[in-house]
Amino acid sequence: FLERLEGLDVDTASGLAGGVGGTGIVIGIIIGSRLGDQERGSAWRILVATACLLVGAIGLSLAVLIPGVGLRMSMIALSCAGFAGAMPNLTAAAANVVPSASRGMGFAVLQFLTTLGGAFGPLLVGVMSDLTGQIGRGMLVLLPPLFLSVAILWWVRGSYEADTARATAPPGSSAV
Repeated sequence: FLERLEGLDVDTASGLAGGVGGTGIVIGIIIGSRLGDQERGSAWRILVATACLLVGAIGLSLAVLIPGVGLRMSMIALSCAGFAGAMPNLTAAAANVVPSASRGMGFAVLQFLTTLGGAFGPLLVGVMSDLTGQIGRGMLVLLPPLFLSVAILWWVRGSYEADTARATAPPGSSAV
């Protein structure tokens, strides 16, 4: 991405992306997990995850669309921080809404889907990059699913409390 759009050599691009991305990830995990642990009411973790994912999606959008190494690096850091901040909250929220007897399968499905998305994303970017002849345009294919995920999280926040109550209710009870 940085090689093609900004003309950087592979070593410089790799060093910048790795350093900036890694820093963003560490910052995002710390901020996201601390915010999520504050529990400020119903669906708090979903709201934190939604906000973090939105920050990540906006950061990625701007990294793709706005030229300039400094701006792109800032937006890559922001997107990495946002995505990393969403993950601990989504994982904790998943644990809250899956009954304890099914958590093994629930986390297996979550890991499978996360891995599938992680593998499918670069393939999609590559295909779109080949079709359009430009990696920046190829990366735009990632944006609709990201913003759709934000919308889905916003939508499910309303049922989170009831889903958590059902997951923690004793077997055979009629939790709402």
